[in-house]
Amino acid sequence: MIVRRFSALVAASVLPAGAVLLSAGRRDEALGLCFGALIGALNARMLARRVNRSVREGVAQAQRVMQQGMGIRFALILLASVVIVKTTPAGIPTFVLGLVVTMALTAAVGARALSPLAPILKRSSQQ
Repeated sequence: MIVRRFSALVAASVLPAGAVLLSAGRRDEALGLCFGALIGALNARMLARRVNRSVREGVAQAQRVMQQGMGIRFALILLASVVIVKTTPAGIPTFVLGLVVTMALTAAVGARALSPLAPILKRSSQQ
């Protein structure tokens, strides 16, 4: 549920901005933004899977699982950064913006879901 809500927020915030950039003739920036958001969303999904897996493991195994996951996620972001630098150097700032937007949305959605006020907020949004 949280992952679906997060994916919808990313799509609702980044795709229109990418479309505006593309229609303005800023192809590299649009690609950078969408690629950054895609990598950020993939990073968030990988993190969510690792956290769920580490909860089921013991403490020592959970630390190992989280460290391996962090290494894989950082390698993915590094690889994506190299690809964007080599293909569309003008898209670097928007690539970083796409990453930052998805990380901020991840933190906001996760904080709202884990907040002690979550049941109250859920009830008030349904009314």
